[in-house]
Amino acid sequence: CREVAVQARALRGLLETVRPLGQLWQMRTVPCLEHLGELHALVWESPEKGKVSLLNGIAARLEKVLSCLGSLDFYFGARAMGEEILALFAGQLGACTDFVGRNKGEKTVGPDVLQRMDRMFGVLILRLRSAKGLAC
Repeated sequence: CREVAVQARALRGLLETVRPLGQLWQMRTVPCLEHLGELHALVWESPEKGKVSLLNGIAARLEKVLSCLGSLDFYFGARAMGEEILALFAGQLGACTDFVGRNKGEKTVGPDVLQRMDRMFGVLILRLRSAKGLAC
């Protein structure tokens, strides 16, 4: 019994060490990869005439998107945000990804996608800033 208890404690410790990696994977890595995949398909399927402009617009907005997702220390350690907040950001990225996926076959969707990328986190950031310092 003592040996089982020691192994159980070791497994709990390992789980606590690995949990932030799981959150990073689930809340940032996978949503980003899915988003990049849909954007790639959008550019691939877009008319040749507007591809360069669309690609430049996407590249300019991706920097902002990645910045809004926060640095890696938002997922680990003392500065880590709660899982609920990380899920909100992942959800907003997922909603934009779904929009791109549903509309990528349209010939004139490029400007709509760029506009959606510009506004992706605006309401969420306003909501978080407004709630900062409130007691629950």
